[in-house]
Amino acid sequence: MKFRLFFNAGIGTASTQFLSLLTLPFLTRLYAPAEFAPWALSLAFVIFIGSISTLRYDLALLTERQIENSSALFWLIFLISAVICISVTSAMFISLWNGWQFLETKATGLTWLVAFWLFLFTQNVVWNAWNLHHGAFLAISVSQLLNASIMYCVQFYGAMLHGGGSLWLVIGSLSGLCAGLLVLIISGCRTNLRPKNIIDAFPSFGESAWRHRRFVQYSLPYTLFGAVRDRLPILLVGFWTTSKELGLYSQAWRLSNVPAALSGSAIRPVVLRHALNHGFTALETYIERILYSLVILGTPFLAILVLLHEEIFSWLLGEHWSAIGPYFAALAFPAMTFSLSNWMDRLVDTAAGKQHVNLWTELISGVSSILGLLIVLSLGGSLFQAVVIQSALLTLNYLFFIYLTFYIVGFKRVILIKLLLLSVLLFVCTYLLINTFTS
Repeated sequence: MKFRLFFNAGIGTASTQFLSLLTLPFLTRLYAPAEFAPWALSLAFVIFIGSISTLRYDLALLTERQIENSSALFWLIFLISAVICISVTSAMFISLWNGWQFLETKATGLTWLVAFWLFLFTQNVVWNAWNLHHGAFLAISVSQLLNASIMYCVQFYGAMLHGGGSLWLVIGSLSGLCAGLLVLIISGCRTNLRPKNIIDAFPSFGESAWRHRRFVQYSLPYTLFGAVRDRLPILLVGFWTTSKELGLYSQAWRLSNVPAALSGSAIRPVVLRHALNHGFTALETYIERILYSLVILGTPFLAILVLLHEEIFSWLLGEHWSAIGPYFAALAFPAMTFSLSNWMDRLVDTAAGKQHVNLWTELISGVSSILGLLIVLSLGGSLFQAVVIQSALLTLNYLFFIYLTFYIVGFKRVILIKLLLLSVLLFVCTYLLINTFTS
């Protein structure tokens, strides 16, 4: 497996995450936590709907080899996402007319922009799937990088010249998506890659939908529960807490997902294509090396964040954001385990054909973590207490999923015990070392 493939697949996400970390200390000094609240609610809603807008037929594209079949599937995905986008947008305006909103974090004034945001996001999902089908990893990475670059430029422009506010955070996200979508469309419409005419593909819609129905039966619910786990907490916190607390929680959640986003984007597509083409046996050694590398690189940072979270975030984000430290310290544990498992789901459902396993594990993970968060908040507990319970449940679920994946694909599970012992040893040693120098 060539390193170049990992580089092309991961450079986009790595660059965007680098930009995110580089610009965040400046953005947090220009935008208060409360200003991030409507933007966070809107983002959670858009990603929640956008992630299921294709009914997960986009995953089926990876299994198609004939241009006629893949073109039919592409246009089917395009039309399904368009119908869902129009339906949800109509529901949004009905809710606007009825005055439904989230306490202090209301985003009703942004409804028109959020509707356009949803349209752009769903189109990005569609064209990203077509580029991924052809292995155009570099084009996807360029799209991600351009998206992030323009988004942050617009957000800085709005803060420095127009006083900031949630509106400019949203406008920045829209501008970035437009640029990223343009790159994906240009790449996907190259002469040798573009899909066949929709009229020619139309007769095959029904056959394509039926042949790949297992993705709707299993992968769609799996993605839905994953979105519940990842996005519903933002909506719940927005309902139960103040704008400031939501702003703090949303950014802590966003930062904690950086490691998983990096590992998932760089590893998932390459490993999946390799598994589909060559089987699991040739993958075992590579995956062991990947897991060892992630544990060795990530565990010391986890210990440092847990011990010095107040000092790090007060210096990094500014005094207005110093309260984010405890939330991030709690979320760092599931973040670490998720970075180890975030790319394994495609091995289970697409390569091994065990979509029902992904479905049940995601159901348990999403429901248990959401219930833990909800119960603590509804009983009057603090947001930090709720986040601790949520983090503990997520960590256990991710560890179990790693074990289950190794069992399904037939890898030696003894490696997981070694990895667990190694991570504990690295955490304790780093913690004691840092504690000695800081005490």
